[in-house]
Amino acid sequence: MTTARLACLRYACAVSHTLEIEGRRAPRLKGLRVPTRGGWSEGSRAMFGPGWPSEHSSVDDTLTRFLERVRGLSSVLTQTEQRLLLRPDELCGDTLPVEAVRRFLERHGVAHGLRPGHEVFRTEVRGEALNRPPVSGPRAGRICCPSGVAPGRPGRPHTAGRGRGPDGDHHHAPARW
Repeated sequence: MTTARLACLRYACAVSHTLEIEGRRAPRLKGLRVPTRGGWSEGSRAMFGPGWPSEHSSVDDTLTRFLERVRGLSSVLTQTEQRLLLRPDELCGDTLPVEAVRRFLERHGVAHGLRPGHEVFRTEVRGEALNRPPVSGPRAGRICCPSGVAPGRPGRPHTAGRGRGPDGDHHHAPARW
């Protein structure tokens, strides 16, 4: 992690926190980048990982456990895991309260839980594999679904909700895991 970049983020957070204490409104920084497992990412694409105290911490912890268990089953899931924010002890330093950093990050678009998104992809991953990924044995890491065929819909490609809308035009629904 770039220490100069992290120092700048901490400084922006400290200024925001000071303004909050004084009862003033802190500005929102356009395009703020935050440190995630995959490197620096826009706050509007990042999600809280484990260890962030809030009323949503159980959601953050559950999401982290899920993404760690299904790592490698799909490139979309792997990329999603890479957008998890670093732990508070790695990000906050010694001088900033964790709650102040969390509020700052929330104001800049970091989300609790999965971000709704539009993904059109072909995969062999089935819902049952996501709910109960094999841990060991000959089927560990294998998904049993013929390439390009949606479970329960023989001969139809799995495109996460792609089809024709009521007006006859193509539309795409968000992928559901």
